Amino acid sequence: MLKKLIIVFICSLFFNCNDETIIMKIYFYNSGSRSDINLKKIDLKETEGIIKELIAGTSEIMRSYVDEEGLNNIRSAESAVEIFYNELLTINSEELGELKFKKIFIPLTGDYSGTEKSPVATIFIGEEEYVSNPFRNLQGFPLVKKLQEKIIALNN
Repeated sequence: MLKKLIIVFICSLFFNCNDETIIMKIYFYNSGSRSDINLKKIDLKETEGIIKELIAGTSEIMRSYVDEEGLNNIRSAESAVEIFYNELLTINSEELGELKFKKIFIPLTGDYSGTEKSPVATIFIGEEEYVSNPFRNLQGFPLVKKLQEKIIALNN
């Protein structure tokens, strides 16, 4: 029995057998109110996959400048999802190359959100601070919609 415990302990130290996610925190903003999303209620691996696909499909950097005050305006007047990671992620975009981030902010409504007819997704990423120019995935709206369903619908 002691041997099994030692093996499990060593396995968890060296091989990360506990299958932890890299997502640390998720917030949902809706017209000024912030909800902490219960990470135990959602499929984190699927959520991570959607985010990776969304980032990998980015093809443009917008010319508009959005600072923290602009993001706060979105948080207070619109709906958005904000995800924080416990480590720096690097995802390769075919068009833009390597994108590194520890947090991502995705508007779900308002000027920076897409629609069925205009399927663009606007994404703000950053390490410590958000990059002031948002990124765009021209066909990302279905992924944002899927993310919205996964995160918000399960936590109502």
